[in-house]
Amino acid sequence: MTIPPISTKDFKTIDEQISLLQDIRSLKINDVEIAKDHLRTKNYFDLINGFETLLLVDQNDKSKGYKAKNFNDFIYLYDFDRKISKEIFSSISVFEIKLKTSIAYHFTKQYCNNPTSTMEYLNRNNYIRPPMASLTPRERYLYNEFNDFIFFKTFTYNGLSVDYVEKQKSKFTYINRYQFPPLWIIMKTLMFNDLFLMLNYLDSSVLKLILADFGYNLGDKKAFFNSVEVIKELRNECAHFQLISRFRTSGRLPINNHLITTFSLNPKNLNTFRLSLYDSLKILNQFVSTKNVIREFLKFNIHMMIKNRRIITIEIFDRMGTPSLKQWKKVLY
Repeated sequence: MTIPPISTKDFKTIDEQISLLQDIRSLKINDVEIAKDHLRTKNYFDLINGFETLLLVDQNDKSKGYKAKNFNDFIYLYDFDRKISKEIFSSISVFEIKLKTSIAYHFTKQYCNNPTSTMEYLNRNNYIRPPMASLTPRERYLYNEFNDFIFFKTFTYNGLSVDYVEKQKSKFTYINRYQFPPLWIIMKTLMFNDLFLMLNYLDSSVLKLILADFGYNLGDKKAFFNSVEVIKELRNECAHFQLISRFRTSGRLPINNHLITTFSLNPKNLNTFRLSLYDSLKILNQFVSTKNVIREFLKFNIHMMIKNRRIITIEIFDRMGTPSLKQWKKVLY
């Protein structure tokens, strides 16, 4: 079924937004001035539209009524979302640093282990391009991106063509100190997608050692790559300040059967391959601790119980994958 596009909406001043919420949609606002401050400093979609389905009296009623709901309920949900996003991003950063360190160490040991070979990480002959035959769409993407991999590209700087390292020297003093920067220094500058591409282009002798650092073997490399892709999508949502409680992996990303079985994932809960936040955190948790995330769940649960808003807690937990706090604790601890 094709979803019709949303018609454009008229601009509304802060006062008009307050009137819409309070007078038309029956939302209780204890302090109008404080509510205005929130609307001035937070994206309206994130603060209101992003959570309204959890708070509407009737989701099928286009008039959108919030009777018996309070503006503070939106603030509670928004703040909870920001807090768990921050903790998820922090956990992902631990994984990302570990992955960069592992790649740099094993690649350097294999190809850049003396002064004359320091820059061998720029040599495309030390990488393997995926075969073109019988590729899935995702593998075809990896094949097509090979020639444009960041270490093989040239850039224009001050009218000159330079490689990636020279470009980074012009940006970072700590890199410019080196005539021939080692890989573990350059790795700090890679974006996560470049890191993922590099991982896919490594030969089996290096890849085997990296996989072992994360509890995998060569036979399960596709499951590991798929895990990294899920984490990459989760990271991008956090980095771009999207509402993490609404997170789903993209429908373009098939989920590996080994991961589905190992972590009891439910990738077809939306009749697609998309994973909920709950399932995505199962994948992240195999590599790094997510205890700080569940602590935010526990604090939010207590806070909402005190506010007599437990039903809202169940709604937001369910949106993210399961309404059961017990299940969240089981996964994240």
